[in-house]
Amino acid sequence: MSDMATEIVGTYEGLEYDAVTENVYGKVTKPDKVAVLADVRHKLDAGLGNELMKKRRDLIDAAKDGLHKHEYSYELIIMGALFMSLGAKISDEDMQYMRQATSGITCSEGITLLDIGWRGPGQRQFLAALDHYTPGTPRNFSERSCHACGKTKVDIGRALLRCSRCSSHAPGWLCDKECQRSAWSDHKKVCGPPRDNGKFVMLNV
Repeated sequence: MSDMATEIVGTYEGLEYDAVTENVYGKVTKPDKVAVLADVRHKLDAGLGNELMKKRRDLIDAAKDGLHKHEYSYELIIMGALFMSLGAKISDEDMQYMRQATSGITCSEGITLLDIGWRGPGQRQFLAALDHYTPGTPRNFSERSCHACGKTKVDIGRALLRCSRCSSHAPGWLCDKECQRSAWSDHKKVCGPPRDNGKFVMLNV
């Protein structure tokens, strides 16, 4: 990710990647950082964004094995999420390409020993972001999202409902009873308070 951030910020000397991620997810505290991010967004909208997207797409298309294709697809999606977090323009072609790339990345609904690729709720959150994204309006990926469909409060126009059986420390969030029913077969595996068995507790969130 640091290499990708360097590409995005271009020649901004002294800009730490921490400053980008800190601001992207709604923790802006200094006016100068806000100005820098606005400048980055302007550069992305002026053509840099299309250039960076094309570079990643070309890498995916040229990949000769599944491992590299997976890696480049994941980088493209991270880049897309960063662009949406900034409110930058993304072409329809790139939006569609990211939808296709999403299906090519490993996805697991439950807990896995090797934490790679998607977890189900995260994949659905990203697909919902693609469906509801409006250029110029930053997308907050730290916002609560429905475990079934990935939509957020902004998407449905009201607050999400918390699963009453889940721990308050790591609850599952849902749009409505329909989403609760559709998600239950996967959600029931991790639903409920963490069980203290003297070992580390792993949560799928």
